[in-house]
Amino acid sequence: MMRNRTMKNKSMVGNIVLALVGLALMVAGVVFARLWAEAEGLLKTLPYLGIGIGAGFLGGNVAAVVNKLVFRKHPEAARQKEIEVNDERNQQLNHMAMAKAYRVSLFVYSAVMLAFALLQVPVYVILILVAAHLFVVGTYIFYMNRYSKQM
Repeated sequence: MMRNRTMKNKSMVGNIVLALVGLALMVAGVVFARLWAEAEGLLKTLPYLGIGIGAGFLGGNVAAVVNKLVFRKHPEAARQKEIEVNDERNQQLNHMAMAKAYRVSLFVYSAVMLAFALLQVPVYVILILVAAHLFVVGTYIFYMNRYSKQM
């Protein structure tokens, strides 16, 4: 029991550290965006990447800490959440939603590539989108073959 509690505390400490890293990235991004206002190319985009990645780290890890604190005070809510997550029906609904999102993403990728081509965006940008699109479709084909051999 004590070992389990120390593992949870380490996990929460890890989330707090990652939240602080996210906050630091956001602050550094804002500072560098102000300092490099006249920058060109990568130096102009880099601060905003820091802000975006930092916001993701901060938000995700603060939410994890809040969840852990709430579940620590309300163990029945934690148990109910675990049941919901592991429920077969909910897992099936999640898989169906992901499958639908995948199908929609294929059309969205295609529409964005077409729009970029019509807007005469540089070819390398369109090729990056094509590569991402082909990677997604290739991943689908790979797992479809893998799962069909398993069943």
